[in-house]
Amino acid sequence: MPEQPTGADEQRARHNLLRAHRAYAAPDTEARKAIEPTAVIPAGEPLPPRSSTPGDTLPKPAPRPPAAPPPAYIPPAPPPPPSPPARPWTPAPDPGPSQGYLLIPIPLEAPAPEPRWWQRVRWVYNGACILAAMPVTGPVAWVLADIRDSQGLAGAWLLAAVPLVVVATLDNARRVEAEAAHPHLWAPKIRAAAMRTLLWAVVIATVTTLPVETVVLVLTGVRP
Repeated sequence: MPEQPTGADEQRARHNLLRAHRAYAAPDTEARKAIEPTAVIPAGEPLPPRSSTPGDTLPKPAPRPPAAPPPAYIPPAPPPPPSPPARPWTPAPDPGPSQGYLLIPIPLEAPAPEPRWWQRVRWVYNGACILAAMPVTGPVAWVLADIRDSQGLAGAWLLAAVPLVVVATLDNARRVEAEAAHPHLWAPKIRAAAMRTLLWAVVIATVTTLPVETVVLVLTGVRP
């Protein structure tokens, strides 16, 4: 399609026509000569660019901005895949009698009852420890009796209770150590027997020295 003339082109054509009219109306004969066209421009075609003549004062037309490039083609997003069809509900198959479980009760044996405390006491072992403690019982009883006479029953009971608690704790530890040790080890057994002998010595000395006078003092109020 041919380009349409702009306003600047029309103004330029009018200006050139006015100049030609003035030159034709001048008294100079040479200026009255007919203006020979330099080029014939058919109607509808754009005018050639303006020549820089001395008398031309029309502003030059601004260049046309470059045409914007066409927008990039963005293909449309593909449609989402169709969802799979829902599976129809079907009941679970019957396992039948051959696939079931059969519970068979198993009789459990009752645990054996624990032995009583008198059954756990080693009578022979403790009797031997008592006989071995007799030589030690005498000095311990003499110390308790001396404190009883000089400091009173309260001091004697205090002096008897402290060693009794300490020796009983050590006896318990040695007994557990001997039970957990290897059966062929003698050292844990000897240590346990020594602490049990010392425990019987303190117990016998305390029983033979303090309880009798304590009972008499509590019942009569008179110290024997």
